[in-house]
Amino acid sequence: MEVRLIQGKRENAHGRSGLNAGGTRTRPGLRLREATALAAAGGTDGASHHEGKRQPSNVIGHFVSKCGLFCLQGDQHYAALTLATLKASAVQEQYLGQPVVNATCASAGYPEDVMTEPCWPQLRLWFRSGEQGDYDFEHFAEPDGHAS
Repeated sequence: MEVRLIQGKRENAHGRSGLNAGGTRTRPGLRLREATALAAAGGTDGASHHEGKRQPSNVIGHFVSKCGLFCLQGDQHYAALTLATLKASAVQEQYLGQPVVNATCASAGYPEDVMTEPCWPQLRLWFRSGEQGDYDFEHFAEPDGHAS
């Protein structure tokens, strides 16, 4: 399956970007209360770091969901806060037992840096290459939807 980037969006040969009609992907079942826990612990946008909140550690960390369809990479501290929030959310079964690793997603077998995770804007979504990566990209939100 051919994959191409169009205006920063990954699209497959069928013209599907894997995003919803608003151009973003949401995490089904993630409640506002859970998302705000991350914001209170360190912020969910780049601006918060400039307003006296915790500065990024400049140490890369990543975690992979149990389904193995994707890898999330970013500042190690932010990744740990995100993972803790996910483990306490409606989608926890996809993340329980998963650690934050001090390495890149590429080193874990996910070489394709595709997009910023809309719910966690300081993390990037990485996928495997080739047809497996195309499949993973098309279906990566489904396990969270089933879990919530």
